[in-house]
Amino acid sequence: MSMTFDDFSERLRHADEWTIRGLNYCIVVRRHNVEPSGGDGPHRWCVYAYVYPMHRLFPAMHQESRTGLRPYASMPLHGGCTLRRVHMGTFAVESIQVGADYSHLHDTAYTWMETREEATPVFRDAFNLWNHFHEEIEE
Repeated sequence: MSMTFDDFSERLRHADEWTIRGLNYCIVVRRHNVEPSGGDGPHRWCVYAYVYPMHRLFPAMHQESRTGLRPYASMPLHGGCTLRRVHMGTFAVESIQVGADYSHLHDTAYTWMETREEATPVFRDAFNLWNHFHEEIEE
């Protein structure tokens, strides 16, 4: 059974996203809402990096399973890297997305942060991730 337009509209979830592009990478801060539960607020924050094939760290990130290297361990991500996703093009990997969210044990305070200003610690983490991937050639 197909849903109605009203049902469809009700199920849509709003998200806010801030993006900054560097040379062969970009950093994304994302906030979306969920139903509050168990003392947690409705806001979920995430910080991601998208790393492209020409970036100096891409080979280590792409070959991790074959080399045993752990390039994610040194990334300044809140609680460590909790997301790794490979984005495929038609014939090759186009980017590797890594990131972390702010909805784990002891993260309740983040779930009540609604605005960019309130979530300054999240944006500071994004800045630190930006610096981790920064390539000197940009200057």
